[in-house]
Amino acid sequence: MMTNVPAIALNDGATIPQLGFGVFQIEPDETAAAVKTALDIGYRHIDTAEMYGNERGVGQGIRGAGVGPRRGVRHQQAQQRLSPPG
Repeated sequence: MMTNVPAIALNDGATIPQLGFGVFQIEPDETAAAVKTALDIGYRHIDTAEMYGNERGVGQGIRGAGVGPRRGVRHQQAQQRLSPPG
């Protein structure tokens, strides 16, 4: 299933789907199934962060859905700043 979701242009010219599936507060043992389902129904942007502790499940879900960058899937991982800049 392909969806028609508007894309946002990034500073480097790449684009990312405006609508993403966030995995914050999804339990690690439920993440793979949730991500696979999201991709199966048309999401193409997975928003995650290392501090969520469920990256392994995100990867498993992407692999399980059989999609990836060549099929328009974007995986965005937020970076956590541990100390103030400077």
